[in-house]
Amino acid sequence: MSLVLVPEEWLNALKQDIIAEIRSSKRIPSTTSSHVKSAEAMKMLQCSETKLASLRASGKLPFTQVGRTYYYKIEDIEKLLTGGY
Repeated sequence: MSLVLVPEEWLNALKQDIIAEIRSSKRIPSTTSSHVKSAEAMKMLQCSETKLASLRASGKLPFTQVGRTYYYKIEDIEKLLTGGY
């Protein structure tokens, strides 16, 4: 196995490309709003309702509750996607 050194700038550029790809993929809803409801959040994260509730309870995914409806910032979901959960 050989070792290949890659400049840090290349890694940063790759990171930005990956983030751009995630944003342009079908997982990001085509809405002008900066918030999504739970159903859209589950689609974006590809997770169950139970996992979404777990992410809320653990504080890993910030949310706003209005009545019985939860709203999530798309930006927070993207951070979770790029950082893993």
